[in-house]
Amino acid sequence: MIQTLRHTARIIGEARRSRKPKAVQLIADYLRLRFVSFIFYNLLRARKSRKGLPETTILSFHVRFFEYSELINLFEEIFACRTYTFRSRNTDPLIIDCGSNIGLSVLYFKSIYPDCRIMAFEPNPKAFAVLKFNVEQNNLKGVHIFNVGLSDYTGQAKFYQSAANTISASVFQGNYGSGHELVEMTELSNFTNEEVDLLKIDIEGSEINVINDLIKYNKLQLVRNMIIEYHPAITAIKTQAFFALIESQGFRCASIPDDIHPNSTAVIFRCTRLDQGRTTVV
Repeated sequence: MIQTLRHTARIIGEARRSRKPKAVQLIADYLRLRFVSFIFYNLLRARKSRKGLPETTILSFHVRFFEYSELINLFEEIFACRTYTFRSRNTDPLIIDCGSNIGLSVLYFKSIYPDCRIMAFEPNPKAFAVLKFNVEQNNLKGVHIFNVGLSDYTGQAKFYQSAANTISASVFQGNYGSGHELVEMTELSNFTNEEVDLLKIDIEGSEINVINDLIKYNKLQLVRNMIIEYHPAITAIKTQAFFALIESQGFRCASIPDDIHPNSTAVIFRCTRLDQGRTTVV
């Protein structure tokens, strides 16, 4: 209850600052998700529908998802805390979304830049199927989705999924257990051939591999801004060392407080290219 009130207050604060109708709708959507989640888990859990995955609406988007708790977590991080907010002088910025999950980040980007172009990557077959549905169901234009993982090589890798939830997974075993499946991996440099307004990376430990790949092929210079969730506990490379690597490529980095996962070992930070003249992350 305290968390609900805190995030509701945050959304209300954003609504006052932005004075946009969408902010008011977000408040209504958030409270509705919380209410339905409470009813579902406390009263209707034993009668869970056998018709398939649950669906709801966020803003004007139709959204299919796995569990209410996971959807609310994503909603709070992406829509309430506006973790992926950025400003662009372009009306159609190019966004590369590494680790798109079920597509809530894609929907968020489309809500702030309806004409944006997005390349969305998600290796988890189950999550990708829902991502595909959410993109197609909402008739999103300019969105290209890829069912592959990203690293610094092309081939296959073991993909471990958390037993605790349906959306957390990694090519690094860590605490995920022994259960896995093979997924296709590729290099982001193969897709980076023009200026990228925003590179968003949330790929559970492979972020340094992707950055090294872009550096190797001189593709990082095409990126204007980045928002990265870094996992030092998985990569065993200290956060400051990763910061230093990024900043050596002409970026300024700043960490973002994680109000949703205060006990997480992951670090979210924004990077802005110092010599850019068109796009600025805020």
